[in-house]
Amino acid sequence: MFKTICLTHLDNRTAQIKAADTGPWKLASTGTDKDGEARFRSELVGLSVSADPTKGCALTAAIDPKFDIEKVQTEVASGLSFPKGKAMPSPDSRYWMIGIPRREDRYVITLKVKNYGDDNLVTLNSSKL
Repeated sequence: MFKTICLTHLDNRTAQIKAADTGPWKLASTGTDKDGEARFRSELVGLSVSADPTKGCALTAAIDPKFDIEKVQTEVASGLSFPKGKAMPSPDSRYWMIGIPRREDRYVITLKVKNYGDDNLVTLNSSKL
């Protein structure tokens, strides 16, 4: 879902919103906040598409606590055809730098896995540098 909505349409907020609204994942729009951020929810995930391209597109989901940052990073990297993510100062986060062919734009994809009691909360975010 993150790849299809946030990365396929990396530099196109309108296309990201349309993909979230019309895809097979049954996301329901919960409206737009005061900053213009479009929000969507399903039973399992939350998705936000910022009006500011430097804040990008983010997907958040609760996962089983047995999946720590290393396991999630491995799955994300495999699913997105990325190498292993780079460590961030926070031990529960990783990142990847990507570009769009034939353009100078650079993007960062961040992954965070945080424990909240019975679940781990995973957040993937794409944003323009």
